[in-house]
Amino acid sequence: MAFNNRIVLITLVVIIGCGRAHPSDDGGPIRTQLNALAQELQAGRIGMVEILQISSSSIFRTQVTPELMEKWWDYKSTIRHIDGSPRDKVVAALKSAVTQQGDPRPDIRWGIVFYSAQEQKRIGALYFDGPGRNGFVNDLPASFKDGLLHNLSAVLFDRP
Repeated sequence: MAFNNRIVLITLVVIIGCGRAHPSDDGGPIRTQLNALAQELQAGRIGMVEILQISSSSIFRTQVTPELMEKWWDYKSTIRHIDGSPRDKVVAALKSAVTQQGDPRPDIRWGIVFYSAQEQKRIGALYFDGPGRNGFVNDLPASFKDGLLHNLSAVLFDRP
């Protein structure tokens, strides 16, 4: 009887442990999309970058989704040509980003949209909540562990 109880207990621990595990940044779909974006940048195929922001003091009846962010932004900055050192720093930030699957309903306050150099065609986008800890990589909910928003804004806004 004690043997069966141990088996049940071990099985429950394994099941509970697996159920709570979140996919880590070990090659999952979030990492794949960040790497693809970094490769496009590195190859010089991304030319324009838009940075969108909604003021942290703005209050809405619903959470701001990536789609709503692109309609309701308060501030928009456009970088018409990203190349040289800034491009290399953005590539490094994307490659070193530590992410995992995140909350599917963060309240988005920042958006960074990347467009192709030739046709101004949308290549990809990153979205962040106010603190920059949760958001989306394209349409995948993500949790950002290493200050990716801070790193990107320092480069894109030329801040130390």
